[in-house]
Amino acid sequence: MVEISLTEKEKQTIRNDFANGLSITKIRKAHPEFEQLSGKFLIEVLGFTNFQDYLKELRINRSKLRYKDTNGELWRLNREEVLKAFKNKCALCDNSAKEVHHLLGVDQGHDKDFLIPLCSSHHSFFYGRY
Repeated sequence: MVEISLTEKEKQTIRNDFANGLSITKIRKAHPEFEQLSGKFLIEVLGFTNFQDYLKELRINRSKLRYKDTNGELWRLNREEVLKAFKNKCALCDNSAKEVHHLLGVDQGHDKDFLIPLCSSHHSFFYGRY
């Protein structure tokens, strides 16, 4: 068996990413130097003795992030990406879109798979302001 050792800085990077809602799979993708590390090893680095405890804490970390300010960095980046993907057009009518709607509500986070660009008329419609 090959012994793997990480520096304290590398361990802290893993812990910080996890605290920010990244799963071990996403941590590996974000940091090529960690790609070869096993899930079991990463779970141990995070201080868990089993996968179930890791999953429970990951859910808690992600739920905390859902309530972060909508002016945060993740929101800004995902908003820009969604607008760009739709060429700044409303997903419903093809008019110019300057607003992005959370399909599951802001409290469910800023996952770009659940964001759509809307014109102000359609965005107002979702909130009963028409």
